Amino acid sequence: MKQILLITATILFIVLGISCTKEIEFNDQLLDPVLVVNSICTLNDTLKVDVSATKTIPGFESSFRFIPDATVKLYVDGVETEQLFYDSTLIKQNNSATYHSNTIVEYGKKYRVEVSHKDFNKVATAEMQMSNLVPILGFETEDVVKKGSNAEDSKLTKVTVRFLDPADEKNYYRLGVTVRIGKDQSYVNEAGDSVIMVQVMDHISYSEIESDDPVLATNSNADDIFSESSSFGYALFTDELFNGKTYDLDFYLSSWISEQLRGLNTLNREFYSINIELQSLTKETYYYIKSSSSSSIGDGLFTEPVQVFNNIENGLGIFGGCSSSVSRTEKGTYPIDGVKYYYGYSSF
Repeated sequence: MKQILLITATILFIVLGISCTKEIEFNDQLLDPVLVVNSICTLNDTLKVDVSATKTIPGFESSFRFIPDATVKLYVDGVETEQLFYDSTLIKQNNSATYHSNTIVEYGKKYRVEVSHKDFNKVATAEMQMSNLVPILGFETEDVVKKGSNAEDSKLTKVTVRFLDPADEKNYYRLGVTVRIGKDQSYVNEAGDSVIMVQVMDHISYSEIESDDPVLATNSNADDIFSESSSFGYALFTDELFNGKTYDLDFYLSSWISEQLRGLNTLNREFYSINIELQSLTKETYYYIKSSSSSSIGDGLFTEPVQVFNNIENGLGIFGGCSSSVSRTEKGTYPIDGVKYYYGYSSF
């Protein structure tokens, strides 16, 4: 009886499996490669454009196809100004096909690129208007005690950055921090000689920054890629809360960095410097960074995919801009004659 039931169940499983199976013809025409155009322009620098193509099937090719023989035209305020030129040495050095122009990117002008190639039926186009430089008016640091969520206090270095937001326009920002710390590692070698040595570490962050400031408030909703949150891995924000005003932006250095700064003897070879970079972004660059960082959050089974922002018509990629203002403070003497310096870096 059990054998009969087993045979019956097996036959039923096969029948149901066959009835639920439908062969779908693979249409490789839907996966035809398209042009990929990438350029993040920098204010007061020459415009450059990288050109490549998408893979037909992920993993099918060993590397991306970079295109060194495309036609890349540049328009400024609607007028064609030049055709960008390609340097054949760069594809070997940087593994990319970069096209160069003689045009210096300026604030207020509209830029448009048109990229064409004999292997692609459509011309890839994009345009953007450069963002203005927003200077840092100054910044200051102070040691504070911050109440923790678990009732444990933290001794942190608080940084306050002041800047004037341009009025009557929507502005997009990204905050970067670099802390250079020099720690004395001097020792006496086996011969009894003193070796004067300082280890220098650069701690770099464009990532999530701890802050109570409302423009950097943490948002736990990872589905909203356009929410004003630094929780996606970048300290991105807009001027929605302070449009046209002077603003003091507050954030904290990490507890580990703060502890390192407090423990330095800056009167004897040790030193530190803090660099604050305020990047003013075009709308395109802002949404590209916001969406690309959102797409890398989590890799669980139920993680919702996020489409990376793209402003290339008839192609893929990003055509945007960025201008940077940097302010610096330091304590201690660096460099010092006769001292050996060893360098490294980390991110936080």
